[in-house]
Amino acid sequence: MLGKPMEYIWAFIIGGFISILAQASIMFYRAIGVSASWSVTWMLATMAVFGVIMTVLGVYRKWEEKTAIGAYMPFSGAAAFAVECMSDALVRGEKMPQALWSGIKILVFLYGSGIIVCMIIAAIVVYAG
Repeated sequence: MLGKPMEYIWAFIIGGFISILAQASIMFYRAIGVSASWSVTWMLATMAVFGVIMTVLGVYRKWEEKTAIGAYMPFSGAAAFAVECMSDALVRGEKMPQALWSGIKILVFLYGSGIIVCMIIAAIVVYAG
């Protein structure tokens, strides 16, 4: 075992909470009449906003410290990381446009062209069929 047992337990609890939130948002969007494919899209947007809010409140960093490896989930973790990069840029004295660009650059780096190409191919396959 590489980590401490409590780190694994916290990773399970925090990861489970984030997963439950994602599933609950899908179920909510389906309940109000959003189609299956669009409910997943809205869930991803919801999780991104959730990640940003938890980062601004300082909760996300505490979760990362408890789990030792981070509470990274697609989109929510990336959004939280982008906000942290923007915040660090502002602390270094950069103006808002440059700080915003710092956050955008990290997202482009994280979700490079390979993932974008895969998403486009998946969208074509799903919507063409």
